[in-house]
Amino acid sequence: MKGLFRILFFGPGRLLIRWIDECKAANGVPPLGTFLRGSVHTFTWFVILMVASAAANPAPASSTRSVSSSSAAPTATRAPAALSTTPSTAVDRTGDRVGRVIDGDTFELADGRKVRVLGIDSCEDHSPKTPGGADATWAATMLLSGATVVLTAQPGAPDADQYDRLLRYVTLPSGADFGQEMVGYDHTGVYQGRNDASPEYVERLYAHDLDHAASPPSGRECGSYPPPVDEIDDHYVPVPDNDDGDDGESRFCRKRWWC
Repeated sequence: MKGLFRILFFGPGRLLIRWIDECKAANGVPPLGTFLRGSVHTFTWFVILMVASAAANPAPASSTRSVSSSSAAPTATRAPAALSTTPSTAVDRTGDRVGRVIDGDTFELADGRKVRVLGIDSCEDHSPKTPGGADATWAATMLLSGATVVLTAQPGAPDADQYDRLLRYVTLPSGADFGQEMVGYDHTGVYQGRNDASPEYVERLYAHDLDHAASPPSGRECGSYPPPVDEIDDHYVPVPDNDDGDDGESRFCRKRWWC
């Protein structure tokens, strides 16, 4: 049995060694040494194993099928999911960057278009300027300045107002609705004129706006600055303090009982 194993193991290598030695002898070169003979046996079995492995695992035949361009089935593509916004409306534009905040409910995009936010009405920050208006502008600046927002139109409503400002819902980068964020403070309420926002959205605004509000139905508490003091009168006139951040949230007073 041992002799049979030696014949099977060394047989292929010996045949190759004999052929190499005959070639070397024909050219007057000494036969292979012990080390080179061992290397020949190793190489021989390496080749045998590679051939056996290739035979046991043949590569799959690549079947090619010519399909004419007219009969080829189109690749099915999945439509992108609709962007979820707070109002139940279709998205008008995405990725609009805010360039400048004008007041609490109006801002200008980087491309120059002006936007009037649907559904809300902030205190005036000009003509007349009010403490609440200054707070509303500051709050809008903190939320919008330099941000990329999603603008959503209300189906059936005018695209723009009489001042050529786009009428849009505004979704912040965080996914929050800008209008609902603003009406939670005293400086902004629900618009009381012709409101082009959807009735469902207006109801949601009221739910945020009138919790503990002191001035329903608008929910705005704008205040007013004292009249200017005559230049020759040097007595002190106190200016109302609008930094009502008692709740620790911000410098603005939420419509809550502790404000």
